[in-house]
Amino acid sequence: MVGIMKYYKTIGTLILLAVALQGVGARPQGAATGSVTVATVPEGAAVAVNRQAKGTSPVTLALPAGATLVTVTLDGFVTASQTVDVREGVSRMVSIPLEPVTGTVLIHSEPSGAAVVIADARREAAQPQEGSYKGVTPLLLADQPLGTYRMTLTKPGYLARQTDYALDSSAPKRVVVPLTSETATLHVESTPAGAEVLVGGDSVGVTPIEVGRIPSGEFTIELRLDGYQVYRKTLQMSSGDEDTLSAELVPRPATLRIVTIPEGARIYVDNQFRGLSPVTLEEMAPGTYRVRAELEAHDTMARNVIVEPKDGVVEEFRLVSNCGTLQVSTTPAGVTVWIDGKERGTTTSLDAESDQVSQPLLIPVVTVGEHEIALTRKGYADARKVIVIARDRTEIVTATLERRFIPDHIVRTRNNTYRGVLLDRTPDAIRLETAPGVTQTFPATEIISDEPIRTNE
Repeated sequence: MVGIMKYYKTIGTLILLAVALQGVGARPQGAATGSVTVATVPEGAAVAVNRQAKGTSPVTLALPAGATLVTVTLDGFVTASQTVDVREGVSRMVSIPLEPVTGTVLIHSEPSGAAVVIADARREAAQPQEGSYKGVTPLLLADQPLGTYRMTLTKPGYLARQTDYALDSSAPKRVVVPLTSETATLHVESTPAGAEVLVGGDSVGVTPIEVGRIPSGEFTIELRLDGYQVYRKTLQMSSGDEDTLSAELVPRPATLRIVTIPEGARIYVDNQFRGLSPVTLEEMAPGTYRVRAELEAHDTMARNVIVEPKDGVVEEFRLVSNCGTLQVSTTPAGVTVWIDGKERGTTTSLDAESDQVSQPLLIPVVTVGEHEIALTRKGYADARKVIVIARDRTEIVTATLERRFIPDHIVRTRNNTYRGVLLDRTPDAIRLETAPGVTQTFPATEIISDEPIRTNE
């Protein structure tokens, strides 16, 4: 029924046009004419005959007999021309199909690999199902009719993106569509680089690194590097977020242990006394330190020690002796030896039954150089001497002390009183040196009393 109504409408239009032509544009008497009906697919094209506008298709024209150029134009379509042979008194119909003007569109997505579905934007609101799959980005679509289009891009792991674009000429068009990830992306860097990155307890690589596909919500990130404290931070991110985390790693305190051979040296670190070796220093910040070891009779040693951020550093100093040895023999034995005012030992008897001669007293670790030695024993005059000690050499000293006669005891007998140095006492007698080199023995039966001489006597 619609087709019949359209047919009668068209016939009516032709009749009206014919009447109008008879009344207005009548040709001169004797001109040969023919009738041409110009139709186009689609309708509505502007019709020109020999470049003169004649109306909009479909249109019926009375044209002079002969070859006539008919041109039709319609927005969005390629202009078409056709030569028509008009015959006198003959009516004919000319149907001119119009080719749409097409364009080329290049579709990119960031990232690529998105599926593309395209529909006419004017129809999308009413009939979204008309969209058709065109391929995967990057996608080149040629010979696409001019107009406005709505495209939907989808890619696993990313939110679907819908956007419109218009083709209004045959010039190539480029459309770039950024996609938003369903998850968040975090760029992680650290100083120093090379730290292991853990997200939610799972290792994802080392810095610098881009960590993708982070689910929305709160999560904990850790950075771990040998010799540095663990960096830990809690972050909150949403789908599509992209952020950067820059972490300054803090060196882990180190332990420095200083040992010397032999032990007991005084240890200084940056000129501060830290104890006698071996010394263990905790919580040392990484860096370079000046360490010095001092031990009597040994050369002082000092050097720079690099403390790195690791479990522990052990530094050993092998000290070199700068001393010699002193050997002392005395007559009598029992003599105390002093070196530069410091007591270093006492000689002992060579023979258990006599103290007249000592066995050698060996005094090690005497520093190289000049020293004053003193030999002392009660009842004997002190002996002093200057010696020179050479490195790794033994200096031998032999000395005889002169005895001093200082009475320290009084013995009273029936006949007399005697003062002298007490040499020996037994239950049966007392032996007393009454004069230098003069010894007397007093039987107990003859002794009335005996007593030490007081200092003030």
